[in-house]
Amino acid sequence: MNEGGVSPGEAGGLFAGILATATLVGAGIKWLWGEGKATALTRRQKLDTWHAELKEREAKIEADEAAFHARIEQRLNVLERESRVLGRAFELVAAALRVKDPKNQALAEAERLLIEAFPDRAGGG
Repeated sequence: MNEGGVSPGEAGGLFAGILATATLVGAGIKWLWGEGKATALTRRQKLDTWHAELKEREAKIEADEAAFHARIEQRLNVLERESRVLGRAFELVAAALRVKDPKNQALAEAERLLIEAFPDRAGGG
């Protein structure tokens, strides 16, 4: 035994303990670093997936809106054509009725309703 000093066995044990602790700390740092990278990668993958989903949703919404717009335009064209035809048909019938019965109240009321509903057509246009 070595009095007042550290025996070679104790020194070896201390060195082994320090080495084991340093190894453990190094492994912990390496694990934390790896976890941080993995978390960042996972986060990036989630964001990329979310971004792709948003692009798909946006494309679907745009396609739906374009289809809706096309249907509305088609329906508007049909309604405008029907309105023109019905207006012209009324004018033809009204002209014939004015000749036979110029004071016809139903004709006057129909004309008033049409002028009210379609002020741009007032005057037979």
